[in-house]
Amino acid sequence: MPSTVVKPRKKLVLTGYGPFGEFKENPSSVLVERIAESGLPADVAAVFDLQTELLDVAYCKADDYVQNFVQKDPADFYIHLGVHPIARHVKLEQQSGSDGYCREDVLGACAINARSCVAPSCGTKERLHTKLNCVDAVAAIHEALGDKLEGLRVTTSDDPGTYLCGYIFYSTLKVNKGRSLFVHVPEFDSVATVEVVHQIVVEVTRQVARQIVHFED
Repeated sequence: MPSTVVKPRKKLVLTGYGPFGEFKENPSSVLVERIAESGLPADVAAVFDLQTELLDVAYCKADDYVQNFVQKDPADFYIHLGVHPIARHVKLEQQSGSDGYCREDVLGACAINARSCVAPSCGTKERLHTKLNCVDAVAAIHEALGDKLEGLRVTTSDDPGTYLCGYIFYSTLKVNKGRSLFVHVPEFDSVATVEVVHQIVVEVTRQVARQIVHFED
């Protein structure tokens, strides 16, 4: 019998953030820990080897992660999760910028020169987009989850903000040539339950698995 060649799985990194401000328990870290424990569904796990990371809400920690992990041992795709204050709304961010990071982090610091550590050295402002087709991904999430999304909004967005969410997203877009995504999640409540938002994030991983074969450098 001819031997079967097993294709190596691609590396998917899922990150969340720790507590900051009013968010004493960050929903993004809860989701990352749940998915790390439960694993990916079989069809997604056939494509991806999942790694997870929880990041402090600090620019220096983000810089350390980008310079020592993303640049040295890049994943095939990054999905970053972060909380935002809009209730019952999950947003797939499509782009992020290099500048404007002057809001103080949990250490009381701003980004150096209010710019990403991998922003263009000439000082040019830059806006980068994810390779993931977020419009198609959102449509697929609605089709897959149907009535489970009642009372929830799942949409695309072009404004990840100018705090650590936008910062890490721009940085991995830059280093990883568009192979990253940021997903903003709400605080959990009776409608946006941890179980439903968990399912949404899992569906995001499924869409990345389906689309990644079409990405080009």
